[in-house]
Amino acid sequence: VSIVERITDNLLLEVQGKRAYMRTHLGRMPNVLGVSGLGLMIGLELKDKNAREVAEKCLEKGLIVLTAKNKLRLLPPLTVKKSEMDRALQILNEVISE
Repeated sequence: VSIVERITDNLLLEVQGKRAYMRTHLGRMPNVLGVSGLGLMIGLELKDKNAREVAEKCLEKGLIVLTAKNKLRLLPPLTVKKSEMDRALQILNEVISE
């Protein structure tokens, strides 16, 4: 079964809730100037941090994030669990607060 076949109204509502949860928490983090993106494709503009260095430190702690110029890119799966989001938010907060 492909993900396209699994997309339902309920799944889309869950994704909207996850998006709001992530954006709220990310927007409160230090050194975050802005949060952008669509759905769970999230971009973070950082204040005093180098996106590549932050991505490397996140990877050392077990969180894979991408970069696009000076932004961090978060691309969790649509089926990400709250516990996984919380762990990712914890790691990211630790790294960008250093």
